[in-house]
Amino acid sequence: MCDFYQRAVDLGYASAEDVVRRGIWGGELYMGGSDVLCGSGEYARGSRTWLWRHLDDEDVEEVELLPLPGSDDLVGQARALEGKKSVEEAREVSRVGIRRLTPSTTTSHPLSGVSANRGDEKAVKKQITGDQIRDSLEIIDLDLKRLLIHPMFTEEQCHVQNMKLLLYNYLVKNNVEYKQGFHEILGMIYLQIYDSNTDQEEKLKAVLKLFTKLMNPLNGVFYEEENLLKWESKVFRPMLLGLSPKIFSVIYSGHGKNHNNNLIWIIRWTRLLFIREIAKKGDILELWDHLLTLTSNQFSLFIASFISVMLLSIYDQVIAFSRDTSLDHDDLIEVLLLRYKDMNPNLDVLKYCQTAMDAADVFNVNENDRLFDICKSFLSWKFNESNEILNLHQTTRNMVITGIDTPTDIHRLRMEEKLKRRVLGRLKR
Repeated sequence: MCDFYQRAVDLGYASAEDVVRRGIWGGELYMGGSDVLCGSGEYARGSRTWLWRHLDDEDVEEVELLPLPGSDDLVGQARALEGKKSVEEAREVSRVGIRRLTPSTTTSHPLSGVSANRGDEKAVKKQITGDQIRDSLEIIDLDLKRLLIHPMFTEEQCHVQNMKLLLYNYLVKNNVEYKQGFHEILGMIYLQIYDSNTDQEEKLKAVLKLFTKLMNPLNGVFYEEENLLKWESKVFRPMLLGLSPKIFSVIYSGHGKNHNNNLIWIIRWTRLLFIREIAKKGDILELWDHLLTLTSNQFSLFIASFISVMLLSIYDQVIAFSRDTSLDHDDLIEVLLLRYKDMNPNLDVLKYCQTAMDAADVFNVNENDRLFDICKSFLSWKFNESNEILNLHQTTRNMVITGIDTPTDIHRLRMEEKLKRRVLGRLKR
């Protein structure tokens, strides 16, 4: 177990602001590297207990846990399982026994395009039903059986029960349906916070609070199809274009009509917060340290810029891909889905996050012309001031001037392609 608390004491931190500004974003807590602190083989169970609880969001209310429907006290059942006592399995969810709650707070994400104050019927989110909760719990049961991020979830039934309880509470209290991926995000937090030594219920509440903090912006954009499409079009594309027109041209313009297939890999990268794309477990935890310091307003911008930085870090390999005429866009998707961690196994998470935050800050104040130089600085660091890489990047600045329009609508693209073909056909006559 790594001791962030002792390191914070040794460094003389006097406040939570010191932990965030100096410790996480300044990198002082990672002196020697994440692997030195936590090891790279496992997710270092409990390694972030002090640190993540120190990053609690005061805006997320800590509430009492509701027992699962059909169970008088699932927390009590979990404790009994911890003591290896025999208990009945949770009874089948009853349609009648599900409480319908109104969330204590309501937020509208700026990318959602829907305001709850317009009196518009579409602006009123439907209350989740008992049938939906029951269906969600059945899917949760199946997903938890396949949760392989740590042996504890297959070896100790009490943790599966606790996870189900927490997911149920999140769904009901936030009025959302369960989606595949929730369990892996929760499992990562549960690994760090929960143990069965003392104050189990308080620790479960802390897990739920941190999970809610991450999921509010994550679910609001990346698990909602309409909002994801808007984010990809209005945030990610212009962010990537501003940073590197060349990489943008490979990902989008260079493959024309198939650009919308990019959502296939973007969905997995974003919805699981890079669990599959980052090779070292310690690096994943270090990235999540940074994510837990973000506000909801910063979150979606930072995710867009962090993905862009991850693409920039394999700049040379993306360029090589674009020059290989035997490869097409489907090959690119396969690479980004399955092989990123092999292409870039060693991440300097701190540098990536600092660069991503610089890009997000610039983008947020509409100074996109500065993105190109942020990319240049990163490429110079990443590729040891390689003249070939830097010269190629510099020559693509003209691509911004002459204008590669960021695609805004798939139907518009199809119309443009048809128009181009028609014009070319007439010119050849």
